[in-house]
Amino acid sequence: MPALPLLGREPANRLLAEAAALVARQKSPPTLVVFQVGEDAAAVAYVRSTTRTAAKAGVVLQARVLPAGTSYAALRDAAVSSAQEPGVVAVQVQNPLPEGRSLAELCRALPPTHDVEGLHPENQGLLFQGKPRSVPCTAHAVVRLLDHYEIPLAGRRVVVLGRSLAVGRPAALLCLHRDATLTLCHTKTKNLADEVRRGEIVIAAAGVPELVQADWIAPGAVVVDVGYHVLADGRTVGDVEASASLHASAFAPVPGGVGPLTVAELLLAVARAGGEGAAAPQRIP
Repeated sequence: MPALPLLGREPANRLLAEAAALVARQKSPPTLVVFQVGEDAAAVAYVRSTTRTAAKAGVVLQARVLPAGTSYAALRDAAVSSAQEPGVVAVQVQNPLPEGRSLAELCRALPPTHDVEGLHPENQGLLFQGKPRSVPCTAHAVVRLLDHYEIPLAGRRVVVLGRSLAVGRPAALLCLHRDATLTLCHTKTKNLADEVRRGEIVIAAAGVPELVQADWIAPGAVVVDVGYHVLADGRTVGDVEASASLHASAFAPVPGGVGPLTVAELLLAVARAGGEGAAAPQRIP
């Protein structure tokens, strides 16, 4: 029996409608400032697509493109300064960053209330405590997708493959807060295939194309593929071989699974920051 496809478009549309309703109750629409250095193709495509989606949510997105030679210090200062502008409730910076610097490093310089990536240490600490202000959007989208399809986490054996600050670790925390029995592993984990096979729910966010092979998935497991890679032959793949869906009971594909929800999560967070105030804690999703 083919796996149930876990598609993000319908729950994403619900989040966008929720965001639009929040914005409609505000005196003026909230503004998200997105910085981009140079003309990286992936960043350009993301900003263009997110600008269109923001309009559906009533959020103002200001894209600010800095020259390719911009230094990290200049980018950081511009991002920090933008957070002080009237109406700006959130700031996002697109990879790649100058000088090989990390997004987590830049987010540490932002006011935590404007850190829409959830990477500021204060925001990560609040998530650790189960009282999040800002949750990394992709990690949030994973749990939201499971909720939409009424796939419970409580008591289930969940394997999270990947330990990034943006996806793996926060996704693991969200599952733990929902009473899952958790295994967090990564590309250096010994006997990785065996660890993944133990998962009733597998969340693959290692950032390695097709790392998870079909026979790593236990019969009937739920698989959420967070990876997104465009190969040299033009194919778009995730971190899990597509044929793994033959073993799974439910499978979030790439593209079409988590991706659409990620942007909707971002815009709902912006709408909420403009309405209720960014300092208000969220309920664990």
